[in-house]
Amino acid sequence: MLEIVGPFFRDLYARTGLNFNVFYDPYEYGRFFNGAAISVQLVLWSLLLSLVIGVVGAWVQSARSAALRGTVNSYIQAFRNTPPMIQLLFFYFGLGAFTPAVDMGGYSQPLVSSFAWAIISQSASPVPRPSALATLAIWLPFIIRGFLLNLAMSLLAMILATVLGIGLGLMQISPLAPIRLPARFVTRLLRNSPWLVILFVVMYVLPVEVRLGGGARVPLPDWLKATFAFALPVMGNISEILRGAVNSIPSGQWDSAEGLAFTRLQTLRWIILPQCVRRAIPPWMNWYALLTLSTPMASIFSVHEAVSNAQAGMEAAGARPDLLLPFYLFLLVLFFAYIYPIAVWTRSLERKYAVA
Repeated sequence: MLEIVGPFFRDLYARTGLNFNVFYDPYEYGRFFNGAAISVQLVLWSLLLSLVIGVVGAWVQSARSAALRGTVNSYIQAFRNTPPMIQLLFFYFGLGAFTPAVDMGGYSQPLVSSFAWAIISQSASPVPRPSALATLAIWLPFIIRGFLLNLAMSLLAMILATVLGIGLGLMQISPLAPIRLPARFVTRLLRNSPWLVILFVVMYVLPVEVRLGGGARVPLPDWLKATFAFALPVMGNISEILRGAVNSIPSGQWDSAEGLAFTRLQTLRWIILPQCVRRAIPPWMNWYALLTLSTPMASIFSVHEAVSNAQAGMEAAGARPDLLLPFYLFLLVLFFAYIYPIAVWTRSLERKYAVA
């Protein structure tokens, strides 16, 4: 395959600077497809394990024991209302420190994750240090400040996604194929692309600053680029929500409006869209919750949100293994305290508008 497409992508790099080396460099080609194979394995194993846990959980939820039902419901709410990235960090690093250690040839390392850096830094500093909880208390304002940035990014991204998503959704229901088909393609592309991949593309494609007329330069901070990246997949889903809500309105209302000499635009404005609002509110709130839970991914690019600030605090405190569990557990609790009321409110709205 590289022999066929390699010359084209090598020439593209030479002419434009766009470097798709995975299509002409054998080493990068192998790395890419090995990584893709691992991703597929992770998806399949995760799906299988999720199916098993889900079936067992559903069975336990029908048990007579209130304690069992309460335990399963707590598990469901805890994992549904906390960011997956923080869950991964918590289990991999936080709980990994308490797994049995194995000999790595000169030093010990926990079985689940790599803590050699933390163990070495701890053994090299015999000076008395505050406890893990006392350290967390010291860095608490710093972490909360980062969490406020998470909320700001989620709110701005949701506003942008809502405005753009409504426009894209209206294009999806256009009777004109040149408008409808591209809008449908963009919607499906955004809905079915991994959020992390979109984040990488936006962070690397958008410039550091924008030059305006007269030599003025407007900087584009990383948090703003991340906000735009988070808005894109939500925009695609809101577009689909609007399309589905419009299509759920009985066709007789369109016919009645046409009989009253309403134009298509007037029918949408005064009859169809007002009915779509309450149908769209519950899924809209669900997507806001998912958007908020995804904002910790911005820490990959050193955006100073809650996860990034917590990691900076742990490093400043000596990168001790005993800090990982309380710091990541606090992050889980912080996001849960914000998202769970939204989830409860969303379920109440779904019940309220179930007949609509």
